[in-house]
Amino acid sequence: MQHLPDKHFITRLYRRFCNLIYHECSWAYDITSFVVSAGQWNAWRTIAFKYLSKGNTLELGCGTGYLLKEGLSQKLDITGFDISAQMLKHSGNLLKKNHLNGPLVRGNGMQLPFLNASFKNIVATFPEQYITQTQTISECARILDDSPDHNSKIIILGRWIVLHHPILRILFPVFYRLPSESQKNEVKSLFNTHGLNAQFHEHRMGLVSVYVIEAKFSSN
Repeated sequence: MQHLPDKHFITRLYRRFCNLIYHECSWAYDITSFVVSAGQWNAWRTIAFKYLSKGNTLELGCGTGYLLKEGLSQKLDITGFDISAQMLKHSGNLLKKNHLNGPLVRGNGMQLPFLNASFKNIVATFPEQYITQTQTISECARILDDSPDHNSKIIILGRWIVLHHPILRILFPVFYRLPSESQKNEVKSLFNTHGLNAQFHEHRMGLVSVYVIEAKFSSN
């Protein structure tokens, strides 16, 4: 969702809705994401796999566990992390249903309970605004592996989604928008402050473009 003033009633309504769907109404998350994406939500998520380096991965905001399931099915070393106990329960049930095992950790993205330089990749798909806040990026930089191969990455997918049909843009005027140059520069500056170089990538899928932020240590 594009940044709007906090006083904007749509922003307040949206944040309230997100809080409900991540917690008390978590049972509706998959249904809602399916509807608003015309069934493409999970396909959009898996774009993230194109960017991962070889090595262990932390998924911030693993939600109901789809990307986690897909990663474990591909024999990836991936840890699920979420602030919502309800979401982690859904993730655990999904893994169990598919006879998979993977670590699930509950916590706050602004205070990650992991050692310094402990992950090769950090990935977040369709995250809320916390993902581009200073404290979150600082914590991600802290736990990102800074070894000499210079191939560790932070991947943020779906912070922006663009609709390429005018009628769809009218129907979804707030939640699907093109990132402005000022927004891109703001994100790049934030990463640079923490020693990371961020690039934007656009993935066109039919009438939709999904944007990916790929960040590496600036020495890369």
